[in-house]
Amino acid sequence: MTRGQNFTVSITSNLKPVILNEFRSNTLYGIITLAPYLQGKDFNKDAKIKGMEETKRSFDIGSFPDFAWSGYAGLAGSTFDQRPKTQDRYTNEFTDSITWIKSRHVVKAGGKYRYYSWLGTDSKTYMGNWALNGQNTENPANAARTGDAFADWALGLPGTGNRGTPLIISEATTKLGIFSCRTTLKLLTA
Repeated sequence: MTRGQNFTVSITSNLKPVILNEFRSNTLYGIITLAPYLQGKDFNKDAKIKGMEETKRSFDIGSFPDFAWSGYAGLAGSTFDQRPKTQDRYTNEFTDSITWIKSRHVVKAGGKYRYYSWLGTDSKTYMGNWALNGQNTENPANAARTGDAFADWALGLPGTGNRGTPLIISEATTKLGIFSCRTTLKLLTA
């Protein structure tokens, strides 16, 4: 799900014949929620990889893990784009300026306030990254590498594996700026 909304208001007023005021306000909301691929299916359980039940978190909804087989092409699951992930953004801005015109001179001054916040999650390898190299299906009587990585996977016996914890990233900034300028206009007459 992706949703963004932007609300803007701008008011320009002549306070006096020589004084102009301009006010702008802007609010932006942006939400991105990306669901995992093949959500709801427990591929670790189907592959008979044991030990995942103890580390499963209450909010795990199942997705596709990563598998690397020696001698075969691997499969990139949850690390392909770190789904599920979220990004929530909020920006609020106010700008106000006043312009004074006197004879050939123009003076402008104003300020800007901006608040920006961002909250995101990155799931990383939360379903696991499993490497299978055939070590569990080797013939112990033969010194040569006789095991098969795909056979290890079929038995649910990976050589190594890791599982990451989702990352929660948060940022908030507030900025305030002021400005002023003066211009002299010279009109040429023929």
